[in-house]
Amino acid sequence: MYAGVGSIEQVFWLDSYAWTFLILRTPEVYRKLKKEVSTAWLQLDQPPKLADLEKLLYLNAVIKESLCAGGGTTSPLSRVVPQGGATIWGCFVPGGTVVGFSSHFVHHAVDAFEQADKFIPERWLNGDSAGNEKFFVPFGRGLRRFAWVILRTCVAHVFRKFDLEIDPSSPLELN
Repeated sequence: MYAGVGSIEQVFWLDSYAWTFLILRTPEVYRKLKKEVSTAWLQLDQPPKLADLEKLLYLNAVIKESLCAGGGTTSPLSRVVPQGGATIWGCFVPGGTVVGFSSHFVHHAVDAFEQADKFIPERWLNGDSAGNEKFFVPFGRGLRRFAWVILRTCVAHVFRKFDLEIDPSSPLELN
């Protein structure tokens, strides 16, 4: 449990370093994101409306991929097994049992996401992205509209207002 820190702030601030790194180490992703945001936001002193940011397909794909790569919430997402039980990853769990899972493990499961260890925002743009949505649980289940407002706004601001690059002395892979 995180006292005084909501999941939205936790996700954005703790993971923003990882997201920035992943975007910058993939120059094509950085170029596409920067181009899309710059095209939608022509004058720096006139930020786009949220409705306009919601329509930016690549921005939203990068955010989703970043949430998968960065981990989302770190607290377990608890659920109660329905009456009659359920088989979870090959193990029978009796009804009424409280189980928990981390979104990190869901997002990195190879049976949930093809090439789960790769940063591929395009996976959210293809015709089969509905299959990805099934396993997309960075905040658990639910709409989390406010989280999306913050994420879209902050990511758009950072990549529109700044030209970023990885320091040449930094490794391109983090272990």
